[in-house]
Formats: sequence, structure tokens, C-alpha cells
Amino acid sequence: MPEEERRSAEVAAEREQLLNALYDSLAELPMWERFLRAARSAFLCDHASLTFSSWPTEQDEPVQFADEGVALEAIEILYRQGLFRDLSPDVSVEVEASPLAETGGTVHRALVMPVAIESGRMVYLALWRAVGGDAFDEAAHTSLAGLAAPLKRGVRLFFRIA
Repeated sequence: MPEEERRSAEVAAEREQLLNALYDSLAELPMWERFLRAARSAFLCDHASLTFSSWPTEQDEPVQFADEGVALEAIEILYRQGLFRDLSPDVSVEVEASPLAETGGTVHRALVMPVAIESGRMVYLALWRAVGGDAFDEAAHTSLAGLAAPLKRGVRLFFRIA
């Protein structure tokens, strides 16, 4: 099998695993954990998180999920500092989280996919790399962009379940 065909088959299998983990994680507790761990593995990053800008209730606080609880505090600090504020929906972007180093945080850069859900709500899927981690390559940006539509469907299902 030529190298290009082999790599294409690997990418398709990896995408299938991510999508399965996305939908399977909706029926598990804690929700989203399987998907975020699969994303961490697929994108070779240190952490993966999902931040809801607000809950579908009267609560106007962000709600965070992460592959490991250790990253949640640092990610919440960055969210509150406005790291995700002006990102365009459904376009992956790499952001620097350097100011967090001053607070002793371990995350340094993130590849973020902001997804517009409904009623102005946003969900941010972020893949985090630690200080000294490499930038994300074009393949990572392309793969993450391909998760926007399935993530929208998954979040809609999540809101119905929750």
C-alpha cells in the first residue's frame, strides 16, 4: 500500500474513533471525558477541554469539562481573561496562553475550535500543549475543523439529555 493511501486510511480511522468517542461519551459519566481523552490522544496534546460559554438555563457562568481535572483551573482563568472572546465560530485557531505562566499554569498554547450552538451560545473545544510544546500542524487544524459539525450535533444531544 502506498504511503499516501496508508496515511489516508489512518486519518479516516482516527476520525471514526473520535466521532465514536464523541457520541459514546454522551451516555457516560462523567460526560465528555472519553471524547476529550480521545482528542488528547489524536492531536498529541497535553490536555483537551470543552468550555460552554453558558448553560441552557438561567446560569450565565461558563461550564468546563476536561480530560483531567488538573487543567480546569488554568483553563477557567484563561477563559475569564478573554482568551476565547473574539474567535470566529467554526474556524480553528491557535492561541497563545503565555500570561498563564505567571500564575504557575502549565498550559502554553491551544488549538481552539469555537462552535456556535444556538441562541448565541458558544462551545470551545481546545487542545492544549504545555510550555515548550510544538505548534499544531496544518493536519491538526484540518482535522479539528472537521469536528465542528459533529460537535454541534453532540452538544445539541447533550443539552437534551442534561
